[in-house]
Amino acid sequence: MAEVDRIMMEHARKTELVTEISKIGRASFVTIQPVSAFDLVITDNKAPVGFIPLVPNLGKRVIMVPVE
Repeated sequence: MAEVDRIMMEHARKTELVTEISKIGRASFVTIQPVSAFDLVITDNKAPVGFIPLVPNLGKRVIMVPVE
């Protein structure tokens, strides 16, 4: 399945990732692409203190959505 996802990303005009902040930077069973490979990253605003300076390196555009 991950290989199919990679191929779809290669052919897409735009790629978007929607994930909670706790998933970014963690090792996982399957990694499709690094976060920096996405054109847009949408995540929550519960970032740890050292995360905010890294936001510009994540993708071309990052939207952090307020979560209560």
